[in-house]
Amino acid sequence: MSTATKAGSTVKKTIRRTVRKAPPKSEIESGRDAVAEAYANLRSARDHFKTATFAAGGEIKHEADEKIDQGVDKAREIYTTTENYVKAQPLTSAGIAFATGVIISRILGR
Repeated sequence: MSTATKAGSTVKKTIRRTVRKAPPKSEIESGRDAVAEAYANLRSARDHFKTATFAAGGEIKHEADEKIDQGVDKAREIYTTTENYVKAQPLTSAGIAFATGVIISRILGR
């Protein structure tokens, strides 16, 4: 059951209780009191929903931040590995870069 449905159900129950328990008052006063109590319950439900929404959003943001950090760490690791390979074997790296360039130019040249 959604928060809005629960709030609506609570409002209806509150109005029924207030009207039943009310001492003999005019119908206008009873209605006003019931509406005031229902409004207070509705505001409470809204605040609860707002809190739940912020909590869920914060959790998703935290998970996204963790994934971004993992991606950055992996990219740094790959960069470092590549840099070390190029420094250790510069001629092989130049040959691989040349061959890759030739292949790409032939594919795009068509």
